[in-house]
Amino acid sequence: MTLDGLDKTLASACEAASVTAASLAVLAEGRIIEAGFGIARPDLPFRMGSIAKTFTAALVHLAAHEGRLDLDRPVWRYLPGFRLADPEATERLTARHLLIHQGGFFGDIFDDEGTAPDAIERYVLRLAGAEQTVPPGTLASYCNAGIVLAARLAEVTLGQDWETLFAERLAGPLGLASTMARRTASGPDVMVTPADSVPAGDPALRALGPAGATPYASAGDLVRWAEALWQPAPDGLGLFDAMTRPEGPSPSASFALGFGAGLMRFSPDGAVWGHDGAVPGQASFLRIAPGAGVAVALMVAGGDARLAAQTLLPPMIAALAGSTLPDPPRIPDAPADPEDIAPVLGEWRAPRYRISVRRGEGHAIARFAPAADAGDQTETYEVALHPVGGGAFATLLPGSSIPTLQQLHLAPDGEAFLAFRGRLFRRCV
Repeated sequence: MTLDGLDKTLASACEAASVTAASLAVLAEGRIIEAGFGIARPDLPFRMGSIAKTFTAALVHLAAHEGRLDLDRPVWRYLPGFRLADPEATERLTARHLLIHQGGFFGDIFDDEGTAPDAIERYVLRLAGAEQTVPPGTLASYCNAGIVLAARLAEVTLGQDWETLFAERLAGPLGLASTMARRTASGPDVMVTPADSVPAGDPALRALGPAGATPYASAGDLVRWAEALWQPAPDGLGLFDAMTRPEGPSPSASFALGFGAGLMRFSPDGAVWGHDGAVPGQASFLRIAPGAGVAVALMVAGGDARLAAQTLLPPMIAALAGSTLPDPPRIPDAPADPEDIAPVLGEWRAPRYRISVRRGEGHAIARFAPAADAGDQTETYEVALHPVGGGAFATLLPGSSIPTLQQLHLAPDGEAFLAFRGRLFRRCV
């Protein structure tokens, strides 16, 4: 694949996936090429979703680099009065646990803490009631609340609020002109879709900005951001190694192959890292291959975003970086053995969510049901779970034709958990 005809390549993938609008940027051979589709011009900012977590992680690493924070010291040493519901977890929890999603506490707390600059501080106080699923450092469970807590560590140790740090320590110095922690009411044009639960310019969910609720960026800015992560100072931040090593496990192989302290590994050879993001109506994908000097960013509105990403990203990374991204899992044609289905049957729960799994015709059927105070996953739905070995189940989630894996785990004490969409659910007794 060459970079010539990028507009046609993007258009073909978007049309096949019924995407409304998209932006694609590729950094390779020392140059950046951008393309747009639909109503999106190439430099239009989209909501980046959880790719914002890489910015928050970078701030924490900057604090560590400046000697203001030790990633392996307990959080409470930097936040006097901080506590979780579990006193032992409070004592053990570190910044590194937060960045590799091993804090062990429930993380989908999307309660609105208002629009004041201290929203993150007030959000962290709410974590005193957060239920502990497993001890810190035990199992990986994707945790938005943990990243907000990491942002609070950056605020306290670096001496400014997160939005100011985002602008003055990252986006501004790196020349990311289309990147913002939060769009103001008079801000630039951005991608807005009918599914947006937070209008552009509305500071609601301000506390969730560090986890991805409010930041915007263009695809071109995201590949510039990727380059800044691997380039040493003064041209870049030189944080790539710190954000990828040491590596922790992922909740499931289709979520990522491994978690670093800020970035996720996407290739078996360890050459390709990045992050994905999703907010209502929009999705974003960032792949980074520093050894080849390559970065690819895709931002999508509407349609089957995972199908568009699967069509575009693997061939681009193979051609430009020489690395292979794994194929998605395959839904088996043959009915499953009842013994392979049995381990996932029953009731599973997390705070604000419940999953009921029963037998179907040759597979299991999972019913996902959120509580009234659930966060961003508010719809009740059913999906088929197809066992594919190793405690993994291939699933087609709503809105996507690309299967993903849901994974059974055992904690060190033998307790069973189901990682569904990257979050741990405890078996109900």
